[in-house]
Amino acid sequence: MSLSFLKPKGYGDEMNKLLSLSPKKLLRKTIIVSLGYERQNASLETVMNEFQSDKEEIQLAVLDALKVAHQYKATQFMVKIIMAQERSKSLRVRMNATRIVAGIYGRRAIPFLLNGLEDPDPRIVANTLETLSIYKDKALLPYFMKFLPVRKLSGAGQCFDGALLFQEDKRTIPANDNKGPSPARTCR
Repeated sequence: MSLSFLKPKGYGDEMNKLLSLSPKKLLRKTIIVSLGYERQNASLETVMNEFQSDKEEIQLAVLDALKVAHQYKATQFMVKIIMAQERSKSLRVRMNATRIVAGIYGRRAIPFLLNGLEDPDPRIVANTLETLSIYKDKALLPYFMKFLPVRKLSGAGQCFDGALLFQEDKRTIPANDNKGPSPARTCR
């Protein structure tokens, strides 16, 4: 991968040729990521074509390459992965794409990320909520509450899985279906 930083003449073409020889997984991943640093359209197309692999590790390498490419086309491809327009091998691949886009755009990605809450796959919804939680924005609280069965509590010192503390007097926490204190939900 150090050649990707030196960028000798014809480097991208040679890496594309080497990739066409179907190298072993480790070399293939290294070539894919190094092509991301090439920042040429032909190299970017090659990287995006590698996403069709049936191996999760290769798809994750493609995401790493797209991240370092710093091109709109690369980001657009990751958005297609997030929106399931490009078929990812696993949920992990799709969530990595979400985190990369969130990392690139920061808080400006929030309106886009909210689309993940409309996904029919509950794992995507859960992981989208997890990604949104990174922002620690109280304005996002209604989106979180929408997905939780809740019951009203009163009094001070209540908690929500130890993660969210509310400033209002009427606080909400998930309902405990076991009719007893949950060991995972301890309040102090």
